[in-house]
Amino acid sequence: AGFAIGSAIGVAVGLALGINRTTGQVFEPVVEYLAATPKVVFLPILLILFGIGVGSKISLAALSCFFPMTLSLAAGVRGMNPMFLRVGQTLNLSLAQRIRMIYLPALVPPISIARLESNPKIDGKGIISTPGTSFDLW
Repeated sequence: AGFAIGSAIGVAVGLALGINRTTGQVFEPVVEYLAATPKVVFLPILLILFGIGVGSKISLAALSCFFPMTLSLAAGVRGMNPMFLRVGQTLNLSLAQRIRMIYLPALVPPISIARLESNPKIDGKGIISTPGTSFDLW
């Protein structure tokens, strides 16, 4: 579930960063900075938001899948063949039609690479719910 959530949000954010240059120039450095941060750093925030249950494990998996998908798609959109975009302009396609008919089919290779880069096999149970001294505090 975390892989699907992180991938879906990553595709949407990656398309937004890649299609709109201003948005990409403003927010992509922040996303790159957070992508390099170890995901365990976000664990206390996730525990506060979602508790020790399944929600924090799913959100940690989604977080680890979000960053590779976002950065790979943003780079893939900027590296697309301009001929595809001109065809969409010639056919007067709306943004939703361009995303469905031009962007997503052309971005299958970056999506596949991002799926390989993101490792959804996170041992969230071992990190979050192992009984110990701090477990009793929750």
